Amino acid sequence: MRKPLPAMGFELLRRQTVEIIEDRFADLYWAQGDSEIERLLHAALACRFSYGPSTYYDPILVASDLAEKIRLKEIGNKFFNELQPILERQVQIGRYRVDFVLSAYSDGTVHSELAEPVVGQPRWRRLVIECDGHDFHERTKEQAAKDRSRDRELSALGFDVFRFTGSELWRDPWGCASQVHDWAERGLRR
Repeated sequence: MRKPLPAMGFELLRRQTVEIIEDRFADLYWAQGDSEIERLLHAALACRFSYGPSTYYDPILVASDLAEKIRLKEIGNKFFNELQPILERQVQIGRYRVDFVLSAYSDGTVHSELAEPVVGQPRWRRLVIECDGHDFHERTKEQAAKDRSRDRELSALGFDVFRFTGSELWRDPWGCASQVHDWAERGLRR
């Protein structure tokens, strides 16, 4: 019986790429969170920003504390061509603790497919991302009203808010991460 030929060319490159990705997934840094759906979204965000199509970004930087976030933003302000979005988890904002905050730099114009671009100053835009498990969200009218009130307060503080249900995250984690990626990318030049 003849031995198969060793992989070469594009097949070798494909195998090497898969091996690198598999090695990266062996580390757990890319799946952080207090719940299974938070870890799933964190991993999906890391994958989408690193490996997804049409991204202007390098991989997400994960800030473990406020000092690191400030340092990363200072670096970003000096070298904004090499900016990376900064993801923080379990952030205290006023009286609320939110699952994630994504900070993404905007060159000053925020684009939308539904309206004219909003022109402003270059700045860091901030997105609160909430992962809603069924046990704690929208089981009752009171819980739903509390979530809506919280979203309005966060919006008044200058945050955009995305809220994903556990069902959405389990059904399509890449799609949820793509929505976050698209939000970030709307602030960069097109």
